Order: sequence, then structure tokens, then C-alpha cells
Amino acid sequence: MDRMRRYILLLFAAVAMALCVSSCLFKNDDIFEQTASARITSLMDKTKGAIERHPEGFVFQFFGKEGRGGFNFIVRFENGKAYLSCETAPSDKVEECLYDILKEDGAVLSFNTYCGLLQYFHEPSFSDVDGAGGDYEFLVEGVDEDDTIRLKGKIGSSRMRMFPLPSGYTPQSYLEAVKAMQKQWEGDFYIYSDSYERLGSCIGQLNGKVLCVKEGAYTNANTYDYKRSAVYTPDGFRLQSKLEIGGYHGQDFVLKNGEFVCTDGSLIFSSNGLTAPAYEDMAGAWILSYNNYFGKYFAKVITISTSKDGETLYIKNLFSNRELDNVKLKYVNGRLELHPHYLGKYEGYFVWGILFDTKQSTVLWDEQTFAQGVFTRENNRDVFYFSDASTAVGDYSADGLILYEFTSETPSSSTRVNNLDILCDICIYR
Repeated sequence: MDRMRRYILLLFAAVAMALCVSSCLFKNDDIFEQTASARITSLMDKTKGAIERHPEGFVFQFFGKEGRGGFNFIVRFENGKAYLSCETAPSDKVEECLYDILKEDGAVLSFNTYCGLLQYFHEPSFSDVDGAGGDYEFLVEGVDEDDTIRLKGKIGSSRMRMFPLPSGYTPQSYLEAVKAMQKQWEGDFYIYSDSYERLGSCIGQLNGKVLCVKEGAYTNANTYDYKRSAVYTPDGFRLQSKLEIGGYHGQDFVLKNGEFVCTDGSLIFSSNGLTAPAYEDMAGAWILSYNNYFGKYFAKVITISTSKDGETLYIKNLFSNRELDNVKLKYVNGRLELHPHYLGKYEGYFVWGILFDTKQSTVLWDEQTFAQGVFTRENNRDVFYFSDASTAVGDYSADGLILYEFTSETPSSSTRVNNLDILCDICIYR
């Protein structure tokens, strides 16, 4: 009898489970009223409709790898062809390629013939074998009511958007406007909440197209707690992904009264109190600190003097040998630039200060390359931290200066003899 009762209970349990599964299946059918194929077709139609409604073209806010910056394209679609211009080229330059909207695992916007402006961001190069993380085919994630097309790189997986060219702009004038905005403000800033509460000791830098934020003092100028690519707009900039600090967040910013104010969150970036000394005020005594290649710390009192050109600064008393006491800096818009340059003769050899990437053990010869001294304020002191090589050297970062002896006045690997010293993590303060 007990055995029979157990069988009956098991039978009821099985029936109840089957009914539960059946109920779930019916619910899923209610959620997905269309087949996957029909949903993709519908998204393709929405994308085609948006493109057809805007013959004036779209602004394509393009991103590759995070931390590599964002770039504006203007794309005009007509009769199966796409006409692209980009802020990386002269504003009136236009390149043509074919495009299509394909049905694959989803709706795909494909630029399917060669376009040099777009190809640049995904082709491998000597300095970046993986390319810049760009794409030429994009999964369509959705089309909004205002005809903004939300995209995701098919290979790089970066999310980006394409929206109708705003009224009042031509493709050329829009690109000129975003280039002008980038020149409005590049430098350091404090970070505030929307109620103007300073967020701890956070200090940010807007270096070209990359936003970097460090919490606390810069113990290492190449290390940041937050790093986001930024693409400029005529009114401000947009980050590749949302920035969240201390419970406050933001992605889209506009420039108002000298501050970048978030329009979709609660952050404000302000440079108040972070103005670098004027060129003529750079003259005088400073302290230059650095680590050598083995991590030993040095700090030396130096003298900085100005010159008639209003740009060059000279450092004296850095080296005990006066023949090499000829280190030069450039003062550019409140920042310092340290370029490779000739220092003088020592022991019968020609000595150059050459930039060096200590992490990748790479010498950076090009005289157009520079390590950048970015200004900030710490403990009521003026401070310049050196980091970030120019874009000419790809992913390399000049965080050191190496003193090389050469047999010729023109430096090259074949005339190199010895290195005298390496200065890493350079900081100048007073």
C-alpha cells in the first residue's frame, strides 16, 4: 500500500513538472511573437528606412580599441554606394565604396569594398600588428525613433552610433566644428558632482581623444584608474563607455562656461585651479626627480631659464658634467614637451638624449616624438609629470630619457656606442 502511494505521488509530481514546463514554453512564445529570421528582416528594413530618409548623410561616431580615441566620419548613402569623409583627413576629402545591409546572424551594415579612411583603423601595421581594433562590418543593434542607428563592431565588438547629420551643418562644416572643439580644452581638470562637490582627490586629463582619470597623487604618470576613448562633438564630447566615479556617472558632455558638464548623468569637469604657469613664470628653481633603470630614486635642484623664442626652456644643473648641461624643453599651451635632442660632446663622443619606453625596452629616435609633461597641482605645488609619447610611435609610451654616446653627430643604431644614464618617471615640481 505504501509503495502504491509513493508511485501515485511521483506520478502527480511528474505531471505538475510537465505542466510547469509547458507553461514556460507558452510564455516564451508570447515574448517572441516573430521568428528570429523575421526579427532580423524587420531590423534590416528599419535600417534601410532610416538611411533613405536622410540623403544628407549621417555622423558616424567611430571607436576602435578602448583607449585609442574616437573619430567622426560623415557617411552619405546613395544607390548602393557610401561616400565617407573623416576628421583624420582634410574636411573636403571624400572616399567612395560600396555598402550593403546583410542578413547573417543579425542585420549587418557592411562597407564591402576598399575605403582607405576606414581601412586605416583595422589594418595591421608595424607598430600595431592587431590593428587599431576598428571594423568595416557592423552588427545593427537597433534603430531609435530619431533614426539613430546603434552599431557594434563585428570583430572588435566596440559599440558606436550613427545619427542623422544635424540641421545647419554640411559634412565639411561638421568636421571643422569637432576639430575646433578639440582645441578648446586639452589638459587637466578636477572632477565634481552635479552639485559641485569635489570627488575626492581625482584629477583627470583630456589628452587628445583619450580621457584619463587618476585617484590621488600620480605615483606613476603612465598609470590611470580610468581610461576612456572620447569622440568630439561641436558642443563637447562623448565617451566610448560610461564613466562612473564614486556613485556619479556620465557619458555625454557639453562645454558650458569653461567647464565640461554631463548631459546624461552627474559629473562636471573643471580646470579651475589647474592653470599651468605662464611661459615667463617657468624661469627659476625647480626640483627634477626620476628613477634610474634599476629603480633608484634621485631628486636634483635644477634651474629653468627661458629664451627669446617664447617656447624653448633650458634646464641647467641636471648633470654634473657641464658639457652636457644643455637639456631643452618646449612649452606648448601649458604643457612641456621633451624631444630627442643633441646635448654635447663627452669623452670624444656625441651625446644625445633619446626617448625610451622602459616597459617595452624600445628606443624612440624620431625627433618629432616627445614625452609630454602634463601640469597638475599637488599639496600646493606646481607639478609636471612626463608621460605619453606622441601618436607617431603607435602604442609606445616615452616614460624615460636615455643618454647615448655616438661616434657621429647624427644618431643611428650603427653609430651608437654606450648609454651613460637612463631617467625614468620624470617629474618636475616646485
